[in-house]
Amino acid sequence: MTINEPKLTLEKMGDGEWRFKEAEYRAYVHVEFQKVLEAHLGKPKFGPALRTFILSHSDHMEAFTYYALLKLDQRKATDALVFAHTAVAIGRQAFTSEFVSANGQLPTGWTENRPFLRALYTLMLAQTFAGGLDNEAIATGEECLHLDPEDRSGARLKLVEYYLRAQRPRRALALFEREIYRDAFWADGYLHAFALFELNGPDGARDIMRRYLGYYPQVARFILDPNAEPPKNESVIGGEISGSEYEGWVKANTWGWMWRHSAKALAFLKAEAESWIKNDWKRTSTPPSGS
Repeated sequence: MTINEPKLTLEKMGDGEWRFKEAEYRAYVHVEFQKVLEAHLGKPKFGPALRTFILSHSDHMEAFTYYALLKLDQRKATDALVFAHTAVAIGRQAFTSEFVSANGQLPTGWTENRPFLRALYTLMLAQTFAGGLDNEAIATGEECLHLDPEDRSGARLKLVEYYLRAQRPRRALALFEREIYRDAFWADGYLHAFALFELNGPDGARDIMRRYLGYYPQVARFILDPNAEPPKNESVIGGEISGSEYEGWVKANTWGWMWRHSAKALAFLKAEAESWIKNDWKRTSTPPSGS
């Protein structure tokens, strides 16, 4: 018997919001995929297990996203880009003309939307990593924020970095100052100060700079000392502990080069950090509101 029901559709939820809906007969596929994750995620056999699953289910969006992320971890840019594009293409098959013409949104409050938004975010990372696709990565990041204004994927954090790398400080500043994202950049708020410095000089950036120095002085520490030994990651659950030495090192190694490529910006940062240098880089404040 042939089943003609679409595998993936969009369901209108009102007020411009939509959510993905998968055909009920596909439930067994997700059970199989969860078994692959539970058995192999983070282990050496994860890649082969994913490949085997994809060969049997070549239309499973999440499997392609996970494989793209795996290829990013392996620093295989072309492979990551291909698999991320495939994941997004699978999701886009559900886009209707009504959804597109109405500028529909896919909020992550509807958990069914998260796999597609994760695929889109992964594509943004792959486009940047591949090199020469910065404009495409920016467009993808902007689509992430349009589809999910609450941005639970964190696309805004990469997008401000991409704007500044493309020498678009005004676009970055507009994102930092968007009300919904105010104080929601955590240690990446250093880039807020950098955008203000690029546009308005030291006086325009000083207040924001001191605000983030107070709780995240380790970022400045490793920007100013790029050859320092990497500190130990004290987190037992992955990621970085907010305000920690390791977080500072990660952030400085991600976009600290922007500060170091501008002699004036670096001199400004060093001058502002003087009291923290004397205080052995100790925190002097609570996190900025919302962090």
